Amino acid sequence: MSSGEEDIGYSKKRKLQRACDHCRRKKSDGPQMPNNRCSRCVTRNMDCTYDEVMQVSTIFSGLISHTQSTLSKSYVEGLENRLERVEALLNKVCRQQLSSCALARTNAGRSSASKTPTLEISEALRNMPSISTPYGDTGGQSSDDEHGQGGLTEAYYKRLLSDVPSYRFHGKSSTLVLIHHAMHMKFKLMGPGPAPGEPGYQPIGQYHRHPVCSSLPLVNPVVLILPQKDLLDTLVDAYFREVNNLNPVLHEPSFKRSVLQGLHLRRGGFGAVVLLVCANAGRFVDDPRVLVPGTTELASAGWAWYDKVDRVWLLPVAPVELHDIQIHALMAAFLWSTAAPQAACPVISSGIRLAIDIGANRKMMYSSPPTLEEELYKRAFWCLVAQDWMVAYGLGRPPTIHDEDIDVGLPMECDDEYWLDDLGKPSFKQPDGKPSKITAFNCYIRLSQILLFAVRTIYAVTKVRMQATRADPNWEQRVVAELDSSLNKWVDSLPAHLRWDPERTDTVFLTQSGLLFAHYYHSQIAVHRPFMSPTTNGAPRSFPSHIICMNAARSALHVLDMVHQRTGKIPYTCVGHVTMAGTVLMINIWMERMSDRRIAGSSRDLVSVQKCVELLDHLKHVYVILCPRVQHPDHLRLDMISARAAEIIR
Repeated sequence: MSSGEEDIGYSKKRKLQRACDHCRRKKSDGPQMPNNRCSRCVTRNMDCTYDEVMQVSTIFSGLISHTQSTLSKSYVEGLENRLERVEALLNKVCRQQLSSCALARTNAGRSSASKTPTLEISEALRNMPSISTPYGDTGGQSSDDEHGQGGLTEAYYKRLLSDVPSYRFHGKSSTLVLIHHAMHMKFKLMGPGPAPGEPGYQPIGQYHRHPVCSSLPLVNPVVLILPQKDLLDTLVDAYFREVNNLNPVLHEPSFKRSVLQGLHLRRGGFGAVVLLVCANAGRFVDDPRVLVPGTTELASAGWAWYDKVDRVWLLPVAPVELHDIQIHALMAAFLWSTAAPQAACPVISSGIRLAIDIGANRKMMYSSPPTLEEELYKRAFWCLVAQDWMVAYGLGRPPTIHDEDIDVGLPMECDDEYWLDDLGKPSFKQPDGKPSKITAFNCYIRLSQILLFAVRTIYAVTKVRMQATRADPNWEQRVVAELDSSLNKWVDSLPAHLRWDPERTDTVFLTQSGLLFAHYYHSQIAVHRPFMSPTTNGAPRSFPSHIICMNAARSALHVLDMVHQRTGKIPYTCVGHVTMAGTVLMINIWMERMSDRRIAGSSRDLVSVQKCVELLDHLKHVYVILCPRVQHPDHLRLDMISARAAEIIR
């Protein structure tokens, strides 16, 4: 039996190497006799003991003299027993570690078979956060579907809360799950309770209808300040043309049909959605009526409608409805385009929490195929997640939700006009050979997933980095290499209509392709930026990372400049990409001046910086929106880089 298979408390019987106490300094056959009793003690009928102190001669290398030390028998045996227990524990831990490594390799093999690019994390990086199973690839079964251990399924919710218009999601650890099992056992032992109309019958969900929990109107339709009919139609068209193609929160046909039917005048929640659509679209409409009344400042476009919702909006007490999540997604999109983008963080976080409240992040809560409302839930949820992950990197803050907390699939790649069939029933059938506009959004989420992994590893807090360094001193180089590999796989997985082609005739796909590649180069800079910072003498920490950042910055500006030349505009969400690329190029120029040597490509960087200034000047009125309630709005976020670039050029 090996030492790893023995019980921890088991101690081997050691072979004695010395004479007993009575036979000390005499020849003794005790070690060869049964029970270690020497023949002399057996003959004399004496106890054969080994308790006296022995002299140990310890010889140290390089020393001539000997040092005599005394060790008791009990002390030596205690040390040997402790050593044996440690060996047994180490063997047990090693067996568990080998099992976990095998499991990690198995999961990595499963993930590599998926179309979604994932990161293959080496064994040395086991302590770092890893990319979870691709969304929707759960083998057709949610992890919470098992009876006795899983959460409550949608069918049970609809049965339990049949009198309630909505429901909330509860996972495995919820107390309601335990209550459900107790009720199930009671039903088996005692049978069903009183039927409706019988004494003692208590309708399930009656306490949910308390007035304080009723669905209160988010915005009173009586006090709505809606734009005029012609301006409202123009704003709605501008929203779906400029915003929804990149941030698909809404379904265009059903939204326009609801507006035409006047639903926004009867339901406050939908009225707030309409106001936020007008607010987001105001920056794309050249009409003085979109400005804040009493001002001619173009940067105030749309703020009056947003301010109306912001003043009366409250977190819902009643179960969450679709409009609640859509309002958060639209508010966050508006705030992220203001001079105070950090204001979008709490809105995004509360929106995701509301979505989690109804299980929008769980596959088990959706039908197959989904209904129109369920697909809108999924769209709004993923829009919030995409914003959350971008804010996490853009502001250097922890994300609200991690990818391992999500197992729902990505939005269906079907354009809005193909959601319903001729009979008005959901079909979600995209015509063969016609690319979908939603594909770009799904690709954007997959790329943001890689960026999120970089945020949680390269930009992790010191505690996590120290743990990874103890496991593998070279973990940063390994993570960067794996991130580069994942980015390359992402580019290779792009469909033909989203690959970069400046001669593409379809302006929608050209704009989407430009956004994706700008985000791709932005992610490359994010991966290598920590290693390009200059040292005291002006040289970069890592020349390969420095070169990658420079090339990515130039490529991003080139792509966005081509989109601007072809369409006369660039995606409004790319202002951060332009700012990052221009800043990286400016750092390159300053590093050249600090080191008093010529860096390859620095002369053409001046031309690229000039392009950056022009792009930022174009985005200045689209992106930076003034807040009337702020006395000193921050204009410097975009103007700072423009002024700095102009100073360098001079």
